[in-house]
Amino acid sequence: MFGARFNHVYFFQPENAFNSHKDGTHPFQDHDPNKVYHELTAENLEEVMDKMDQDKKNNESSLVILDDFSEEYKKKDILK
Repeated sequence: MFGARFNHVYFFQPENAFNSHKDGTHPFQDHDPNKVYHELTAENLEEVMDKMDQDKKNNESSLVILDDFSEEYKKKDILK
């Protein structure tokens, strides 16, 4: 889906939402598990930012998708 435009896609979505798709129809089901995150934490965001820095050094493009984390956006450590 995004692979034609980006070398790396990092996907964040709570595990319950990720698993709620029936019959394995989730568009990121077969995505690289090292690029799928089920918790939106400062640590996970820092990890992805480090990966994106490395991607950029390799002249590769990255995309981050944050889905279904509206409550997490209110946390101060996430906003930093």
